[in-house]
Order: sequence, then C-alpha cells, then structure tokens
Amino acid sequence: MRWRERRVSYKTRILDVAGLGLAYNDVGSGAPVVFLHGGIGSSFIWRGVTPHLSDIARCVAVDLVGTGDSDRLPPGSSGRYTWASHVRYLDAFLERLGVTGKLTLVMHGWASVVGLSWAYANEDRVSGLAYMEAVTRPLAWHEIHDSLREVLKIARSDEGEKYVMRSDDYLQDCLETQTTNVLPPVVEAEYRRAFGAAGSNRRAALTAVADLPIGGRPYESAKLVRAVGSWLKEVEVPKLLVLGEPGYLVMQFGRRAAEQISNQSVVRVSGTHLLPEESPELVGMFLRLWLQDLK
Repeated sequence: MRWRERRVSYKTRILDVAGLGLAYNDVGSGAPVVFLHGGIGSSFIWRGVTPHLSDIARCVAVDLVGTGDSDRLPPGSSGRYTWASHVRYLDAFLERLGVTGKLTLVMHGWASVVGLSWAYANEDRVSGLAYMEAVTRPLAWHEIHDSLREVLKIARSDEGEKYVMRSDDYLQDCLETQTTNVLPPVVEAEYRRAFGAAGSNRRAALTAVADLPIGGRPYESAKLVRAVGSWLKEVEVPKLLVLGEPGYLVMQFGRRAAEQISNQSVVRVSGTHLLPEESPELVGMFLRLWLQDLK
C-alpha cells in the first residue's frame, strides 16, 4: 500500500479503486464515519476534526476522484467528473475498504451533492447525515454572497477553463473569500498543492463549479438536487446541520430553508465557508455530541 505524508502532520493511504488510486485517511475504531471535502480542498480539511471523534468512531476522510492526492481520470475518459461518476467511485471506494454496512456521512460544500446522492440511493445503510455549507436545493443567483457570485460567473463563462485550470486566480479568489482569517502559509501551501498543477489536474474543480445548480442550470444538476433535497426533507435519518457565522454558500434564504428539515439538529460555528478549517474544535465537538446521541 502506498502512503503520502503531507505537511502539518497529515498522512494518507492510497487504495486502488477501479484502476485509480484514491487517497484517504483512516483513524480510530468503531462505527464508520465517512468525511467528504468541498470543491477546492481535499481530506486534509478534516485533520483538525477527526481527532475529536477517533476514540468513538472509525473516521475515514477521502480525497474524491480527481482531487487532492487521488488519481485523475485518464485523458478522454467518457466518465468525466459528473455527480454520478463521483458517486460511483465513492461507492466502489467504500466496498474496497470493507465499509459495507451502516455508516454516517459528514459532508462539506459541493461534496454534499455527492454524499447525499449516495445516501439517497443507499438509505438503508445510512445511520446519520451531517453537513455544512451544503447544497440541499438549487440555488438562485440573488441568494449567493457577492464575492462568490463573481467567482462563479467567471468560472462558468467562456473564460472558465483559463480561470480555473490554467491560472491560480480561481484558487486565490476562493482562499481570500472563503475564510474569515488568512490561512497560515504552511496550510495555504497544502491547499495549493492539493489543488494540483495547472492544466488537466484541475478538471474536477472546473466541473464541480460548472455543475452547481444555480438559476435552474445546469438542468440535470438542478433536477438531481431537487430530488435529493425533497428526500432529505422527509427522511427520518438523524441529521446535523452546521451553520457558519457569517457563512458563505448558505446565506439568508438558503439558511431558512436548510433549517426546515425533519429530524435535524442545528448548530452554529464561527466561519465563512471552510468551516472544518476555521472552527475544527467546535465542529469536532458538535459532531461528537451528535454521534453519541445516535447510539
């Protein structure tokens, strides 16, 4: 088994999944809790959260296919980085890892669509769902933070490939607007490394931002999120919503809608978008208390 040791005391293993290596961190023992990261990050974002839980749960944080230290899809691959392909690789990853029974999902940002889509198709295997800055319904442009709106419009325009994949402007804009405080240089360096070298290494990031359902587009993404969101509102699986103060992706109208979900606990932590990075102790503490109540 290959290992990749990152700076700031974080280590990942590499697991072969359908011919591609997926990087993951696996600590603790007990019922499995699977952590999914947001659009510009990797499993590295959970490094300050999982130590709060590893004595009561098996914490598995994975770099989704095409991100972090996980392999990229081969050039010309017909699979592309669609929501469906992410779900397939996540499902295959869990099977290869031997996590075939019940589990809890903890999701951040755009990966909430991946995790909730998997949960929607595997409801009988879900013990609990925790999410923060999550996409639980299609978004409207007027609901989005001004700085994020500008980033998204450029990334989804004809200039998107140049902006996201060929320059560092997209990543820099995200790092400057998605945290309340400036990241320490060593931490920012890891985000930059995990984002990948300019070019095809960043294709997953471009696809993720292009496929976010905003203003009813893309249609298939909006349709998927509506279906998953309707299921989420009604299903009686225990849920934990972590809201950021001031928040970033989940703002105002979206926040009110997110709170109106059945069997859901709501907590608040300080932070903009990268909540596991900004408030790891509080996120870890709230997750721990919530997990203990699930037993």
